[in-house]
This record gives sequence, structure tokens and C-alpha cells, in this order.
Amino acid sequence: MAVIEARNTLRREAFDEIIREAYDGVLQLAQMKGVSHEISSGIRAFEKRFKEDNRADRVERITSEIASASLFVSDPAGGQNNLRFPHKQFYEYVIAKAGWSLLYAKPSAVARLLAKNHSNARTCEVILSET
Repeated sequence: MAVIEARNTLRREAFDEIIREAYDGVLQLAQMKGVSHEISSGIRAFEKRFKEDNRADRVERITSEIASASLFVSDPAGGQNNLRFPHKQFYEYVIAKAGWSLLYAKPSAVARLLAKNHSNARTCEVILSET
């Protein structure tokens, strides 16, 4: 959201695209050593339960679940299909956590996933633009 300068509001189409782009990386990340058993087994169970669905259908299930699980709420002020975090402080926390992961936890798989298309300079620009 911060990278595309959406602030705390995001068009549903952009949200869906972010999930599509991150899907494979998150699946791989969840199977790595050190990930809690609850997370890795939950993801494996999801993949097994919906193995007959194509990738696009599984991604749609995930985007719908995330969008409706109170992590995001509708933002009608920004448009009919827009989503936002209900508390801007959580959005700011997510930005800070991602920035820390990128700048200080470089060898981690999470940092590699987040840095897929962004340099350290761009990361700093994004963090500073949110202050």
C-alpha cells in the first residue's frame, strides 16, 4: 500500500494484485524451517482442501477472506470497492515492520519477499513519505 502511495486506503483491484504477486512467495516462506507448525500446517491444509481449484480461484478465496476478516474495512469515502485498515496505527506498524525487515533482516526470507522489486533507497523513501 505504501509503495503504491495508497496511504491507508487501497482499491480492491490493487489489493487483489498484491495478493496475487505475493501468493507463491508466501507459500514458499510458510514451508521454511523455523516457521511455526500452526502456520505451515494451515497453509498445507488450505492447499490440499482447494487443490482442485486453479491458482486464480485460490487467490480469490484468500483475498475475499482477508478483505472480510476485519483486517480491512470498506472505505466508501474513497470509492465503493476501496479497503482500508480500521486503525491507521496498525498500517504504520506494518510499514515500520516491513522497513525493519528490509533494512536490518536482509538474510531473511521475509526480507527477500518484500524486497523483490524495491531497493533500500526506495524503502527509505516510502517510510519517510508516511511520516
